[in-house]
Amino acid sequence: MGRTTQRECGTTGRCGPDKERPTAWSAYGKLVRLFRERAGLTQQALAEAIDYSLEQVASVEQGRRPAKAAFTEAAERVLEAGGALRVLQEDVDRAKLPVFFQDFALLGAEAVSRFSYDPLLIPGLLGLRGPTPTEDPDFTGLGRLPVRLT
Repeated sequence: MGRTTQRECGTTGRCGPDKERPTAWSAYGKLVRLFRERAGLTQQALAEAIDYSLEQVASVEQGRRPAKAAFTEAAERVLEAGGALRVLQEDVDRAKLPVFFQDFALLGAEAVSRFSYDPLLIPGLLGLRGPTPTEDPDFTGLGRLPVRLT
C-alpha cells in the first residue's frame, strides 16, 4: 500500500508532483529570478541579452529545464551574479542523472584516467607464473614480461 514503483517515481527516483524536477534546478532557477529582478530585467530582456529564447529562460527559472554551462556563463555576465550561478552549475549537471547513479558519476569525474593505446600489448596475468631468479639458475625473466603480439 505505501510502496511506490519505479514507474510512479520516473527515471530520476524522485516521487511526488515534482518527481522530474530536481531541487538543484529549482534552486538555480530561483537564483536566476532573484538576480534578474535585482537587475531590473524582464524575462524577455534577459533572454535577448544572453541570446536565449524567452521559453528557455522561463523554464530555467521555474526549474523545468536544467541550465547548460553556456547559459550560466552568459547569465553570470549579464546579471553580475558574482559566481553564484557558476557554483551551482555542477549540481545542476549532476541532477540530470538518476539518483542511484549520481554518486558514481561524481567518483568517475574525479578518477584518474590512463590515456595511452598500445594494441600489441596484453597486460595482466599473462606470463606471470613460472620460476623466479632465486628458484632457477637459468632464469632469463622472459616469462615475466608482457606479451607483445607481432
